[in-house]
Amino acid sequence: TRGAGNATHGTYWSADVAFNPTTAPITVLGVTIPPSGWAQVFPVVNSSSVTLTSNATSGNLPNTTPLTLTANVTPTTAAGSVNFFDGTTLIGTSTATNGVATFTPATEPANGPHSYTASFVPTLGDIANPNTASATMISGSTSSAVPVNVGAPVTPTTGVLSADNLAPAYGATVNLTDTVSPAAAAGSVVFYDGTTALNATPVATSTAGVATLAVSNLPAGTDNVTAVFTPTSTTTYSGNTSNSVAIVVAAPAACSLTGSSCTDQQNISVTVNPGTITITTPYTSAKPFTLPALALSTDGTYLSSSAAFPASGDAPITVTSTLAGDPSWTVSVAASNLTDPAGATIASSGLGLTGGTLVNNGKFPGTVKFTDIPGHNPNGSDTNTGLGTAPQTWASSPAGDGTATMTGTLGLFAPTSTPAGTYSGTITFSVI
Repeated sequence: TRGAGNATHGTYWSADVAFNPTTAPITVLGVTIPPSGWAQVFPVVNSSSVTLTSNATSGNLPNTTPLTLTANVTPTTAAGSVNFFDGTTLIGTSTATNGVATFTPATEPANGPHSYTASFVPTLGDIANPNTASATMISGSTSSAVPVNVGAPVTPTTGVLSADNLAPAYGATVNLTDTVSPAAAAGSVVFYDGTTALNATPVATSTAGVATLAVSNLPAGTDNVTAVFTPTSTTTYSGNTSNSVAIVVAAPAACSLTGSSCTDQQNISVTVNPGTITITTPYTSAKPFTLPALALSTDGTYLSSSAAFPASGDAPITVTSTLAGDPSWTVSVAASNLTDPAGATIASSGLGLTGGTLVNNGKFPGTVKFTDIPGHNPNGSDTNTGLGTAPQTWASSPAGDGTATMTGTLGLFAPTSTPAGTYSGTITFSVI
């Protein structure tokens, strides 16, 4: 391909593209071309990469602090600009200087979670010695997503602990009250005797900021009791430890009827832990799931691909629950759009997850119900919405304790106008 240049670059330019008609890879001018594939062999295309960071601390940013995004482009000599995105929305563009581009939005982002990415766009005609054998050009690239939670400044809290009986008999009930200020600071409280927790499950504060606990198992002697408050929103309120209250518990009574029967009541306790629930999948940015190449339909109206998900030989999608009470759980799925380094996009609505199967049926003590989420075919033949940014229910279990392993079929539809390239995105599995 040859042309006469443009107003910015008045030089003569050219590009050579090679086609491999064989059934084995071949190498042309140092570039490996797959069977029946095309590749640019002149000028040589060098890869770039971009890493995005923010000034948020541990992912949290008070809404009084301006957001600053910094993109580091490799190689640092690559000329071009960086587009900054909040989700799929372009929020600004900055020039990369010595491999660095920064951006601060003019308006503070809305409170709540955000996901930022940066895409490097090389300068048009970024070619060294365009008509020589050493001609090279640089490719674009997109960073990994950086999550930032924007919230209000953290408000300090205090806790005041009191007890209705400071000198109870052994085994008597003592009512503990922790009053948290400000009262609007929602959260939960754990009461301690020294370093020993008196309640395994945190007590939620009321609308008045009060948490209460009745205890009857304080040991004889002096017990130094405190209350530790943990806010629901750690980006809005701080936690606190209350004042210490000394409670002197009398010694247990001894039998006094010598030669007669005697009873001695013993107090026992047992703790049922709240348990946990987790979901794991085998794929990461370092080990992505790869669908087969999109193929044209027989009627030529759309592209499609599908495969077992996870692939054979890879670990299945696994939910493990040890929650007290054997509650139900639901697995939801959401997906991002798929993009290639040049900025082309395949809508996430074309993604679908169907054919859910419980792999370890008979070993998982409960049952799992699956809901198909078919992808949308862009040729207009269906009304499916496919996977999208809003989570959708894929699997559920009415009694979920144990380990359930699951698989399905991942499909993708795309319009025939989709440019060639390698597209990537994310699918997020959540369990609640």
